[in-house]
Amino acid sequence: PQAGELFALAQWIARQIGASLGFLGHANAVGLQLAGVQPAPSGLSARGMLSAQAKAFVLLGADPLLDVADAAAARASLSQAEMVVGLTSMRTDALLDLADVLLPIAPFTETSGTFVNAEGLAQSFVGVVPPLGETRPAWKVLRVLANLLELPGFDFDSSEAVRAKFLPVNAAASLPVVNLPTTLTAVDGLRRLNELPIYASDMLVRQAGSLQSTRDGREAALAQLSVGLWQQLGLPASGEGMVRVTQGAASLTLSARRSAQVADNVVRLAGGLALTADLGASGQAIQVVNANPGAAP
Repeated sequence: PQAGELFALAQWIARQIGASLGFLGHANAVGLQLAGVQPAPSGLSARGMLSAQAKAFVLLGADPLLDVADAAAARASLSQAEMVVGLTSMRTDALLDLADVLLPIAPFTETSGTFVNAEGLAQSFVGVVPPLGETRPAWKVLRVLANLLELPGFDFDSSEAVRAKFLPVNAAASLPVVNLPTTLTAVDGLRRLNELPIYASDMLVRQAGSLQSTRDGREAALAQLSVGLWQQLGLPASGEGMVRVTQGAASLTLSARRSAQVADNVVRLAGGLALTADLGASGQAIQVVNANPGAAP
C-alpha cells in the first residue's frame, strides 16, 4: 500500500548520492508513461476510481476481480455501475457476472505492437498467428468505438501509426516517480500480505491448465504463517494443516503451511486467485483460526 512513497524515497536517495534508480514495473508500464497515459483525467489511482463509484467502466484485458488489489471493493463498485464493458481475450466468471457487454480482443500473440523495456528502448513485434474468428486487436476496437462516438485523435490505420504518434524512438526512461501518499489505518493483530503468485499474474497464465497443474500453480492458495503464530494456534507439528481465514465479510477454509520467512503478525495469502477473490486487500486486518479436525473452537 505504501509502494508510491517507498519509490519516491528511493528516488530521493538516488539523487543525493548520484546513483540511478531502476525497478521492474508491469508489462509496458514505461511505454504507458512515455505515451503520457494517466490513471484518469482527474489523476485518480485505480483505487480512487473504484471508490468514486463511476457510472461506467471499460475494462481492457483485465479480470475485474483478479487483477485488482481489493477484489471486494471492485465488486461493490462495478455492481453499482450502470454499464460495464469488458474488452477481453478470455471469458472469466467475473466478467460474465459483472460485465454488460464483452468485446473480443486478440492477445498479444495475435497482434502487432510495441513494448518499451526498462531502459526505454522501444521494441516492436508482429502477430505470430491471425486473430481467431472476429477477434480484433484492442487498438482497433477502441478506434471503432471512438469513431462511432465521433471522438478526435483515433484515426489510425496500423499499430505503427499508433507508435509514431505516441512514442519517440528509443526514448530514455528517466521519468520521475510520482509520489501518491497513502493514509494507512493502524491494524491491531494480524495483517495480510497479499502476494501475487507467478501463475496468477494475468489472464493468459491463469487460463493455462498446464501452468496451473505445476507445483507453483497447485500451491498458490496456501496460507503461510510464522512459526510463532503456528504454535499459538495449535496447528499440527508437521507444519501443514488447515486454517479458517476471515477478512472483511468473507471467510474461507484453506490449506496452510508453517514458514520461517513470515513475520509473527503477518499471514501470507495470495491474491489473483478466484478462491481468495472475495477477501480484502493487502495490509488489512485478517483473522485466522485452527480448522483442523478436533481443534478447539
